[in-house]
Amino acid sequence: MIKKTCLAKEKEIQFLTVFYLFSLLLVLPLIPYVKWQLSHLEAFLLAVIGVLALVAVYLFTVAMKKLELSYIKSMENLTPIFVLIFSVLVLGEGLTGKQLVGLLIVVGSALVFMNKEAKIFHVSFTKFLQSRYVIYVIVAVLIGAFTVILDRILLRTMDPLSLLFWGRLIMASGFIGLVFSGFNGLHDIKAGIKISGWLILVYAVMHVAMVYTYNLAMFDPTAISSIVVTIRRLGLILVVIFSARILHERSMWEKLAASVAMIGGLYLMLV
Repeated sequence: MIKKTCLAKEKEIQFLTVFYLFSLLLVLPLIPYVKWQLSHLEAFLLAVIGVLALVAVYLFTVAMKKLELSYIKSMENLTPIFVLIFSVLVLGEGLTGKQLVGLLIVVGSALVFMNKEAKIFHVSFTKFLQSRYVIYVIVAVLIGAFTVILDRILLRTMDPLSLLFWGRLIMASGFIGLVFSGFNGLHDIKAGIKISGWLILVYAVMHVAMVYTYNLAMFDPTAISSIVVTIRRLGLILVVIFSARILHERSMWEKLAASVAMIGGLYLMLV
């Protein structure tokens, strides 16, 4: 909700640069506890995750500025599906019949959201799927699912605090470099702070806390990647309700029904 509100007032690059700059400032006190001696594999994985995350976050944010929040969050709920697939292929985690049924329910529910969004834009379902913003979301979700697997591999040798710090450092450096090389540099940063600075700071605090708890969960050797990611997606119903009440998005009851079905599918993926 905070991110969508900020994006209504400013450019994507302004928001992202200020957000990751604030996030980096928040984790600077962790410097004494950070793992600085990185192995070649750890450095490589951090670099790959950083580049992929940079692309995914930017694409996702561009799409969020254009599309309804409830649709964006419903598409984000497809992440556990790809994480489940990648977990089976890369990490050797199991796939049960219930998880497969849950997967199909989640996909079906996502199609309902897509259909509603297509009607809002007054285009056919097929044409909507060809929209660059929908493609941005799908690419971002795929990249996000793959980086979850890389996070899990990295957390075998790196502690959650160090991953939190390195992630914020890499993302902040990436967006600062991007804003100075391809946009208006310091002007965009100042504009982002001036327009929505306090809101972005609040969002940064919440996001840093969320990422750290996520890292803690993934650090647990008994954790299953798809389950951890699934739990993160259970706020969809609240997003639908708040989006309708605050952002005045339409078709709340239909989206709410699809949300309940999607969460039911996610539950089946948990058990």
